[in-house]
Amino acid sequence: MGDIYLTRDDFANAFEAAFADLDAEVVRACAAHDNWPQGTAAAIQAALLLASAHPDLVRVLTIESFQHGLYGAMRYRHVARHFAAMLERGREQSDLAKRLPAITEEGLVGAIAEVVASRLRSGTAGGLTTLAPELIELTLIPYIGPAEAEKMAAA
Repeated sequence: MGDIYLTRDDFANAFEAAFADLDAEVVRACAAHDNWPQGTAAAIQAALLLASAHPDLVRVLTIESFQHGLYGAMRYRHVARHFAAMLERGREQSDLAKRLPAITEEGLVGAIAEVVASRLRSGTAGGLTTLAPELIELTLIPYIGPAEAEKMAAA
């Protein structure tokens, strides 16, 4: 897909297929673990592996959606909210996490999406998996604290 501009219908089909693939990988990774932090770490790794192996698929979600105006932006927003809702389960991890700002999860999802999009734009998607420890740590810090997040990221 790369720099090819998709028609609205082609974009919609490609976007829905890409979202379904990403969601399936994330759900599968989460389900393989009994606790939320481990599942979240595995989900981030799975998403980065998918983006590394299939950059055009993830490019539709992170870059090309914004080439389709409000229509694409609304689809992007739906996906971001979907993954943010998955992160909200982390609020049960501690009393501190329960008091996080309401936009925490959307911010974390947006940060991960932008890091991935940046690598896709620069043609360095193959190295995305090396970012897993940093993105895992970033994502888990608000929920389990810096020390535990660092341990999970290193595992």
